[in-house]
Amino acid sequence: MIQKIVLIFVSVAGAVVIASAYGAIHNLITYQISPEYFTLFKFIQFGMSKTMMPELIKAMYVGVLASLWTGLFIGGVVGCELLFAQRQLRALYYCIATMLVLTCAILGAMIFDHLVIDHALYFLPPGVTDAASFYLVGSIHNGSYTGGFIGTIIAILMLPILIFRSSKKADV
Repeated sequence: MIQKIVLIFVSVAGAVVIASAYGAIHNLITYQISPEYFTLFKFIQFGMSKTMMPELIKAMYVGVLASLWTGLFIGGVVGCELLFAQRQLRALYYCIATMLVLTCAILGAMIFDHLVIDHALYFLPPGVTDAASFYLVGSIHNGSYTGGFIGTIIAILMLPILIFRSSKKADV
C-alpha cells in the first residue's frame, strides 16, 4: 500500500516539476515575442503587475503558476494508471507519457496560430502597441494548452493498452 502511495506521489511530483519548468521556459520565450502580452494582460491576470521583480523573472513565475496545476492532474492520472504496470516498465511508460504530452504541447504552440481564422476574437487590452505580436503569443499559449490537453488524452488512453499488452507478454 505504501509503495502505491509513493508511486502516485512521485508521479505527481515529477509531473509538477516538468510542467512548471515547461511553463517557465515557455514564458521565457514568449516574453521575447510580446512583453505587452505579459505587462498588459498576464501580470494583471495573476495579480503581479505591482510585484517588484524583473519582468522576465515575473513572466517565468507566471508560467510556473499557470502550468503547475496541469502537472497535478496529469501526474495523478498517470500515476494511478502506472499502479497496474509491471514494476520494471513503470519508468519507461512514465517517460513515454511525458514525452507525448510535451511533444503535443510544443506542436500545438507551433501550429495553433495557423489554425486561427480571426484574431479579432482574442482579448486585446487597451494600450497594446504591437497587436500582431500580442495575438501571436496568445495563440502560442492557447496552442500549448490545447496540444498538452490532446497529448494528455492520448497518453491516458494509450497507457492502459501498453500495460495490458505487456502483462499479456509476461503471462506467456
